[in-house]
This record gives sequence, C-alpha cells and structure tokens, in this order.
Amino acid sequence: MGINLRDYQKECVDLINTKGREGRHLVAMATGLGKTAIFTSIDRAGRTLILSHRDELVHQPERYYTDCSFGVEKAEEHADGEDVVSASVQSLSRDSRLSRYAPDAFRTIIIDEAHHAAAPTYKKILKHFSGAKQVLGVTATPKRGDDVRLTDVFDDILFSRDLRWGIRNSWLASIRGERVVAPFKLAGIGKTAGDFNPGELEEAVCEEALIVAAKAYAERCHRHGRHTLIYCLSIRDCETLCGIIRGLLPEEERKTVRVLTGKTPDEERKAILAGFQSGSIRCIVNCMVLTEGTDLPVCDTVLNMRPTCNAALYQQMVGRGTRLCEGKDYCLVIDIVPDDERKIRNLCTAPTLFGIEPSMLPQKVTERFKEDEDLLELCDEIAGTITFGTDMAKQLELSVVLEEALLQGQEEIITGGEGEEHSYKGAAERMQAAMDQRLGESGLDFGGMYVTAMPDEKHRFVIRPSWEEAIYISVPDVLGNVTVDFEVYMNVQTARSSERYGKRHYIADMPFADAVQLAREYCMLSPEYGWYSWNRSRREEWKAFPATPGQRNKLEKCFREFGFEEKGLNDLNKLEASMLIDQKLDMGQKAAFIKAFKFGERQRQSTKDKKIMAFRDEKEREQEGIEKGRADFPMFKKTVEEQYGKVMGQREEAERRVNYPT
Repeated sequence: MGINLRDYQKECVDLINTKGREGRHLVAMATGLGKTAIFTSIDRAGRTLILSHRDELVHQPERYYTDCSFGVEKAEEHADGEDVVSASVQSLSRDSRLSRYAPDAFRTIIIDEAHHAAAPTYKKILKHFSGAKQVLGVTATPKRGDDVRLTDVFDDILFSRDLRWGIRNSWLASIRGERVVAPFKLAGIGKTAGDFNPGELEEAVCEEALIVAAKAYAERCHRHGRHTLIYCLSIRDCETLCGIIRGLLPEEERKTVRVLTGKTPDEERKAILAGFQSGSIRCIVNCMVLTEGTDLPVCDTVLNMRPTCNAALYQQMVGRGTRLCEGKDYCLVIDIVPDDERKIRNLCTAPTLFGIEPSMLPQKVTERFKEDEDLLELCDEIAGTITFGTDMAKQLELSVVLEEALLQGQEEIITGGEGEEHSYKGAAERMQAAMDQRLGESGLDFGGMYVTAMPDEKHRFVIRPSWEEAIYISVPDVLGNVTVDFEVYMNVQTARSSERYGKRHYIADMPFADAVQLAREYCMLSPEYGWYSWNRSRREEWKAFPATPGQRNKLEKCFREFGFEEKGLNDLNKLEASMLIDQKLDMGQKAAFIKAFKFGERQRQSTKDKKIMAFRDEKEREQEGIEKGRADFPMFKKTVEEQYGKVMGQREEAERRVNYPT
C-alpha cells in the first residue's frame, strides 16, 4: 500500500499478522506513533469493518487503502459491499443499519480509539457481528477514564508502546510541566462516569480562575511566541477566556487568539486550523474539539483549563502537543490547578502522564515541576527509576532532595502546624488522616487487607506484612492486570522468612485478584502478633487496647527530639503506638540515606565521586535483584502456596484440639 512503516510499526504489524490473526486483541500506541498506519497495513483475508466514535475519524483511514474499495456508514452515507467499511458507531448501532448486514459479513473488525469499546453501542455491534474471526482494538490510551475494564471486549494487549517509550526513543517530543494555582475548589464535586460532574465543575470554575489562566497564557506562552492549545469545559468558558486574553494583548495581536467549538462552521474551523499551522494564529481556545484524530504538530504548548480525573481524556489533550516538529524542543503543559489540589485524588496533571500522583508528594517536590525540568526524568526519579548512562550525579542529588522532602513531610505531620495538638496522640491522628487521604477512592477490593498509597502508579498500593517488608501492587491496566512486587525476606530455597537472608524482590504480572490472593497468603505466614500491619480487623481490635509499657518506653526514646509531654503517652492505643514506632523507623532509614549520599558544601570532588559510585552500585544491585526477582517468581509463588497450605493446616489442627480436646 506504499506506506513506509517504522521499525516498531512493522514489528506490530508482523505480530498482528501472526499471533493476532484470530481472537480479540488490543494494541496500545501513544498519540503520534502512527496507529492508523498500523491497522491499515495488516493483512486482509476478508472484508474489514472499522469502527470510530467520532464522525471526523470515519474518513481518516481512507487515504491508506489504495488497493481496495472503501465505503462509509455515517449519517446519509451508506456502504455497498466494499472491501473495507468505515463506520460511525452512533450510526451503525441503529437497528436499521445493522439489519442490512449478516453476522459474518466481516472477517475483521477494527475498533479505533478502543478505550471507548466498553460502551453499550460498541457491544451491540460486536454482538451482531458474531461471525468475525478477528477483533482488533487500537488506542493511545488503554484505560477508560471511568475505570470500566475492557476484559469482556479484548483478551489481551498484543502490543504496547507508551508515551515514555516514544519520548525515550525520540519518536515524540519531550514534555515539561508547569502548575499554576487558581482560586477555585474541586473538593466535594461529584463524579459522573468516572469524571467530575460537568454541571458542578462549570460552577466551580469561576471567572477569577479564567483570569489566572489568561495571565498564564500571556506571560508563559504569547510572550515567547508559543503555539498554544487551550482546553476549556464549555463554550461559555472558551468565549470568556478568549475575551480576557485578548484584553491583555496589544490590539494588533488579538486576532491571533481564536475560539473553536463544536458549533464552529466547517469552513471557519478549517481556516482556524490552517492559520494555526502557518503561525498567523498562535492560540486556539477549544472545549474538547481538538482531541482524537487532530494532527497539529506545530503545537508546542497545551494549557489545561478543563480539570479532569479521566486519564484517557487528559492524555488525548496533551497528545496534540507531543508530535515532533521542526523547531520544537519540547511540549510545555500548563495545568491550572485548584487551590485545594492536595485534597483532590486522581486529578490529572502533567506528572500523571508518567504515573505520578502530585497530590501525594510534599510541596517541596511539586515545586520542581516547572519548565526547566524534563518531566519524564523527574517522574522517573520520584518513582525511584534510575536511567543508567545519564548524569548519575544529578540523579543522586534528586534522590537526596526527594528523601529530604519526604522526611520533612513526615516531621511536619508528627509535629503539626499552628493550632494543632503537639502530642503523641495528635501525631498519631494526623498520621492516620494522611494515610487515609492518600488512598482515596480506589474502587478495588483488597479482601480485608489494610492498604496505603504511594505517588508512583507502578507501586501505587502498598500492603505491609511487617513494617520492614512491603508488597506493592500497581494500578490495574485496562484488562485488570497488575504488576505485583514482593519486597520481602523470604528465601525460596529454604522456605523461610528471616532478616539474615536479606531482603529480596519477587515480581510478576498477573490479574489483580490473583495478586491480592497471593499477597494475603504471604501475610498469613507472618506471626499473628504482627497482623495489625496488614489486617483491617486486627487493626480495629488493637484500637480497643492501650499502648503497652514496652511501646510507651520505646516511644519516649525515639520521639524525645520532638519534646512531647510524657503524659500524652497514656492517650495512645496499641495501634497508634505501633504506627508511630514504624513511622520513626522509616524516618531513620531516610535520614541514613541522606547522611550517606548528600553532598557537603566543602566536600572534595573525590568524596563526591565515591558517593556517586556507591549510589550507582546500589542501584545496579537493586536492578539485578529486580531482574532475578522476575525469574524467581514462579518458585516464590509455589513456596508461598505450599507454606500457606501447611500453616493453615496447622492452625486448623490447633483449633480442633481446643474445641474438641481428647
């Protein structure tokens, strides 16, 4: 068909043509990596149906099919036996349209923007075409914003190349992020289909917030000649914001800012987009018109005035600015965030593109999200991912800064702010509130295990068999699969858990429910006196008992630096005391890392070099442990299951002897 495929595109096409010939498969490809070129290049062994959810996407594949007939099912357009039929889902899902086709009319069905495929209209069409042998979904965002899984639509993710991969391999522009706080609030706004309720959101985004956004554009974008797309919630906001921006510009430059909405006539729309590409228009203010299917490589800035917790929607917006273009060094993403942002979970901003939840980070860390920092590198550093071959000294310094910020955040929770109780009890209550707030609404069932949350989506959910061990579970993908990482002391060779063997990683990808089950089985192997760290029921029981003399004695020693009054110890329950002790131990580990690796102002370069090498060696050992952990996981899983069966048998026998003594 005359398409010159890139290496990764050819790899994907070859995979589809071999392993993906039958069944229901998903291909995840970041915006700008050429998913249309891929699905139009696969082998055809029969008729093909392409489904799109937006009218402007229906005709897009036509130019790729030069060796076959091409028909359209949309509004007044009707197909008539063509080899390839591209259809609007809204049109084809009507009974009058579907009835014209036999269930086996198409061998292959391709679903463009497949993150929408869980919708009833898609399912209706797929059910009708039960004779299709191959269903292929392609998407830049393999996750629905409303968290509806696609497990009943697709069997697997056959091929995936995400935004991180595209940037690392120089196929997409890098990203920088700016955060601008505006005077509006999102706390208390309800959710509809997994995103903020549009009506409530429109009321919350006040004119004062639009003024802040306008100033941000004028100062950060217009002044520097950037090509900017601004996303708003409504036509009203688009027009209001455009008016405010124009008022900040010289009269002769006001026409460089235009509004584009669903009501904009086609000819005017084409003229605006052409002007943007040529540079006569520098800014387009739109309300979700320029998302899927819009190709504007010249865009080097995205300003988001449309708050969302729909990851797919947010990635589509930013995706307009990640395509490569001559003269573009990077795409700047400016998020206008509410002044109560730290109370909002799952609010999408630039760091969430790389799996980081900013609201869980100390303010000192979020302040680093700015135009002079490469966003991907910073997010990887926050997640603890070291990129070997880059500036190791810089990565070490970033690691120390992060640990210092986290340590400072822990100390602030313990000591409290002005007007807060300066006591053991106050510290425990603040710590519990912080952990509860961080978890937010996950909507996941962890089977009675106590879970806390981390800023990194690869290690988002944390279960602690003991304070020293951790089981990390990632955010589930669109098919409900997760990565589980057991950072524990079990030695699978001896089937024992002991600190003297050293901590190890055991890592695998599996369905979420299986990961939770294995995590619970591992936790059940620990002594019952330590179950408070992972068992919700046991935690509730511990709340009913006062702190033990041993706990109070330990707290007096390790919290002496905070100057808490001794009498406050009597107010603590057993759970609160355990939490405070564990927190202090964690703080001690952070302090030790900072002491070992922080550069002193007058340190010799030779000393700094030694620290850098030690840091590199530590990270290399960690990476080797991770790689070995994947290889050893099957043995680890088998060992846990065998030990679990043995321990449960012993406990059942002990219980039988108590209830039925001989």
